Amino acid sequence: MPARKKSLTLLKLSGGLRNHPGRYAGRTDLASCPDGIGEAPAHISIARKHIWAELIAQLPEGHLQSADRFLLEVVTGLMAKQRNRRALITKGEISLLLNALSKLGLSPVDRSRVIIPVKPQKNAYSEGWDAL
Repeated sequence: MPARKKSLTLLKLSGGLRNHPGRYAGRTDLASCPDGIGEAPAHISIARKHIWAELIAQLPEGHLQSADRFLLEVVTGLMAKQRNRRALITKGEISLLLNALSKLGLSPVDRSRVIIPVKPQKNAYSEGWDAL
């Protein structure tokens, strides 16, 4: 079984792209969605909206995109069922919840794979020079 391909972003960070430019000449990076995750959908319950906000607060800004909204709806539904004491959640649903949470980067192993570009911090001395 072949090894997984590293993304071009990861290759740039590790220096592999600079050291072997011909090896990665024909590759393109995966397309990203331009929109952020946004607010919770209006049709879900208030409890699920609170879980939506809680999950977004635990992830770094810019990690979730508009394409993740459907997955986040599934996760909020399963988490609401898990937290509801009147409804029983099955082992299959717990497995599905853990799988979905790991796909969002909320497990320790998956969190180490998440690469969020660091935004440059502005200091008092650089203000005004950016316009030049």
